[in-house]
Amino acid sequence: MRKKKEPSDFEIVELIIIRADSHRKFMGSIWNFIDEDGTKFVTGKAYVEDGHIWSRAKDRTELIRFMDSICRMKLDVYLHDTEAVSSDIFGENYFLN
Repeated sequence: MRKKKEPSDFEIVELIIIRADSHRKFMGSIWNFIDEDGTKFVTGKAYVEDGHIWSRAKDRTELIRFMDSICRMKLDVYLHDTEAVSSDIFGENYFLN
């Protein structure tokens, strides 16, 4: 009789390289998920200079393209470098950036 396999203490993570250009490269991680409807998607996170960038996509190719673009925006257009501005909508703060 076969025993039920015990869950592992290890988490498998795929490492990727995020490229702003040929001289600015950063290491990131990809995780695979399946939502409650059975739809597969991937998320990625990378540390870029003084913060993290994050994205979600339907596959790895699209995710890497998104993260490369976000990386360039963070480094060249200073995405998220300004103070956050918030608006009070129905008693809740919503941050605009």
